[in-house]
Amino acid sequence: MAGLSPAHFSREFRRWAGLSPTQYVKRLSLLAAKRSLSRDASVIAAAWEGGLSGGGRLHDLFVTFEAVTPGEFKTGGHGVTLTHGFAATPFGRAHLALTPRGLAWLAFTDDSEAAAVAALRGRWPRASLVRDDAGAETHVVALDERG
Repeated sequence: MAGLSPAHFSREFRRWAGLSPTQYVKRLSLLAAKRSLSRDASVIAAAWEGGLSGGGRLHDLFVTFEAVTPGEFKTGGHGVTLTHGFAATPFGRAHLALTPRGLAWLAFTDDSEAAAVAALRGRWPRASLVRDDAGAETHVVALDERG
């Protein structure tokens, strides 16, 4: 339809959108599933709404992109410990929150720390928050070194 070979289309799409067509479709699936879970749908219903074949696929997407399971997302982080902190980045001051699976929250902020933490709490109302600015700085440095 675009008049390009699949490889050329993929390159142009990545140049234009910043991610591959496959990554884009995965993000759309995840967004649809998140909306469904936020409306109290079951994990399997959310997977189907996201165009996925089942709960296992949805679990993999959540862990890869959100560092939590669909169930943890649905419950607002019940049973999840988020280690969060502030760190300087090339793009400004960032507020990060991590689970043992990876980065679950990234926000750039000029607001007060209290406002940034309130935003995190708004997204994860039932999670335990543990402040660790040194850990956030270490994570930012590791990301910077990966280039």
